[in-house]
Amino acid sequence: MAEKTVSQVYEEALGDGGFLQSNVLQKLLRFSSNGVNWKTFVQNALQASADVLEADVSGVYTYTFYRFGEVKIKPLLNYFRLEDPPTLKWNAELAQDASVANEVIQQFQRNNPIHGPVKNLRSEELKKLLSSLGYKSILYVPIWSNDRLWGCMCFHDKTIERIWPGRDVDFLQSVARLIGQSVTLDQLKDEVKRKDKVLNMAMEKSLDGTWELDLSNNVLTFSDSFKRMLNYEPAELQESIGAFERLIHPDERKEVLEKLDPFEVAETGSIELQYRLRNKFGKYIWVLTKASVLFDKAGKPQTFRASNIDITSKILYLDNLKKKEQEYRNLVNTVHEVIFRVDEDGAFTFVNPAWELLTGFSAEKSQGQKFINYVHSEDRFTIKELLFSKSDRDRSAYENMEIRFLTTNGNYRWMEVFTTITYHPNGKYKGAFGTMTDIHKRKEAELAQKETEERFRFMSESMSDLVSLHSINGAVYYVSPSINDILNLETYDVIGHNSSEFLNARDLIKIKNEIIEPLKKGEIEKGVTQIELRRKDGSAVWCETVIQPLGNGEKIDSVMAVTRDITERKKAEEEMQNALIKEKELNEFKSRFISMASHEFRTPLTSIKSSVDMMEMYADELDVNRNKPFIKHCDKIGVQISRLTNLMNDVLILGRTEANKMPFTPEPIDLVAFIMHFIEQNYLNLEDGRTVTLSVEGSRRDVRLDENLFSHILGNAISNAFKYSKDRPNPEVKIHYDDDFYSITIKDHGIGIPKKEQANLFESFFRAENTTGIEGTGLGLVIMKQFVEMHQGTIKIESAKGKGTSVIITFPYQPS
Repeated sequence: MAEKTVSQVYEEALGDGGFLQSNVLQKLLRFSSNGVNWKTFVQNALQASADVLEADVSGVYTYTFYRFGEVKIKPLLNYFRLEDPPTLKWNAELAQDASVANEVIQQFQRNNPIHGPVKNLRSEELKKLLSSLGYKSILYVPIWSNDRLWGCMCFHDKTIERIWPGRDVDFLQSVARLIGQSVTLDQLKDEVKRKDKVLNMAMEKSLDGTWELDLSNNVLTFSDSFKRMLNYEPAELQESIGAFERLIHPDERKEVLEKLDPFEVAETGSIELQYRLRNKFGKYIWVLTKASVLFDKAGKPQTFRASNIDITSKILYLDNLKKKEQEYRNLVNTVHEVIFRVDEDGAFTFVNPAWELLTGFSAEKSQGQKFINYVHSEDRFTIKELLFSKSDRDRSAYENMEIRFLTTNGNYRWMEVFTTITYHPNGKYKGAFGTMTDIHKRKEAELAQKETEERFRFMSESMSDLVSLHSINGAVYYVSPSINDILNLETYDVIGHNSSEFLNARDLIKIKNEIIEPLKKGEIEKGVTQIELRRKDGSAVWCETVIQPLGNGEKIDSVMAVTRDITERKKAEEEMQNALIKEKELNEFKSRFISMASHEFRTPLTSIKSSVDMMEMYADELDVNRNKPFIKHCDKIGVQISRLTNLMNDVLILGRTEANKMPFTPEPIDLVAFIMHFIEQNYLNLEDGRTVTLSVEGSRRDVRLDENLFSHILGNAISNAFKYSKDRPNPEVKIHYDDDFYSITIKDHGIGIPKKEQANLFESFFRAENTTGIEGTGLGLVIMKQFVEMHQGTIKIESAKGKGTSVIITFPYQPS
């Protein structure tokens, strides 16, 4: 995994709520930018980190590596946080264990931190040593300087077996990285000073690499030291102007030769020049040439004399120093926090590019401008009081405030300002420096939350429903005043108590298992249940409560419950339940009666029909005059028996349907073929000579129908079409196939149905006023409608009195 930068760790600390850690990183970055020496930096870094992580004993240790693998550990600084007061100790004694040190260093050489409870460490020697010192948990991170393991930071906890979260490990690694950079920068500065000193001494005491040009004879002479400087033996380097020119780096040759022109130098007296010369192996070294011109007695230039000093090391160290300084500059410029400095007049003397990103104002143009000009008018008094008081030396040197800054778009942005105030020796205000952190989203969220809380409180206190807030364990920390109306309790009787005190055991378990646990697992977004709450007098009241989670992200911190008294509703539900039970009993009685009545009627009707048939048979033996009236009355009896039998059959079917005892088994059929066959079987040889006209629209396809129920639907509809259109044109059947459904329309040209009576067509035993004299039970359409709905279909009647009737039946292709 790639190592995180300080800026990444800082941003993640802010995102995770680690504001103390982010403040420490900001403080250390300010120390870095102010150029404090590395020991001061280490002291501040160790103490601040230990306080944030609450480590009992912490320290910074350095390593010295000798030949044959020997390592010496030196305690540089220890911090004992639990002492009163907390104590910093430099160069304390340390009991060394070589085997333990080597195990730790092996981990550090791979840049791996070591952390966790001591009892979980793999090394038995390290575990034994740390246990003897009373440590229960550790966090060790390496410190690197100049690509070398310089030392380590060690944090110990003597009270708990702490498991250090990743955020703490990343934070301490960032602090260790800043310590390493501080040490490296100080070492580079010391090295540059030392090189400068050596160079100055060399220039004072010797003339390394001398060379001369005899201007009269145009002869160039190199000293042996000049040649050795370029790794040549005395006889290997040609002494000529051309050879010297070829030694100069091509990029600098023209400029160097122009500036070392003896006659140009003669006018100025002397010259110093840095440039590169190629050595024997083709590599270039940096030299400092100090040259002057000697004149003869006549005042003419006679000799050009120069000395070269090898300054390669100095140049390389200066370049390295520039790179390190650039790294710090880039760090300052790339962090998303504004780093600033203001003078005693309150004007910016420095501000990094983050200022422009957050406010829109140019960082360059803002320098020299008054800090206060960019502050929101309502916050300027606060800034003046805190920062620009001119004589208050006893006040705190550090300030922290939340301020609104103006932006170029006319709005403002909330920022948290951390400042260090500086004073002159006489106590006068000198200036301030610090950082600004963008907290606009957080602040807007806080203000919005505050407004929401105020609205919530106002709304909950004005609601008749009971609104309450509970911790995830049930503790009540808010309840609306309506608690008095529902439970006859005051808010102070409930707040601070556990909700279990007002619930019975059954409802407590139900809420936990059916709502709280599923909410924690993310299985539901909210839960609704009915419970019994205890009033002040101990009586129970039925309530319905809606519980939903409150929290940050996936973690549920607490829940909100909205509870309503449903005592009256509960009573109504019980009454309705009792009514439903009675209705069910009545329906069952009706079904039994219909079944019994149909059976009891069917037996005597069969007997009567048999008797009539026998009477007709005997009547054939009578003479004609006596036979005709006899046959006439027998026919009338037969018709009435058929009507009564049909009525019993319809009643029986209706009873079975309402009792959900009618079988329903849809199967794929060819609808067109089925209807054609049905018509041929039932409607081809009618007495009046009429038949049924069939037409098809759309793409023909199979459908799923229960053949028995559909035969009843189709037969009832076509029979009605014939029955109510006597002496009129043929009834028509049209099949229409659509994309998602299909329809069957049965149309007749008969007597029609009065408009005022069409609303009652699907009521049992209803018959229209214009059907007098036409046989019917008034149950056909009722049964048709129930059979159609069993197929998830619809039935619609379109009719006008005297203009015929259309029965339109629509089905889905795949009924469930």
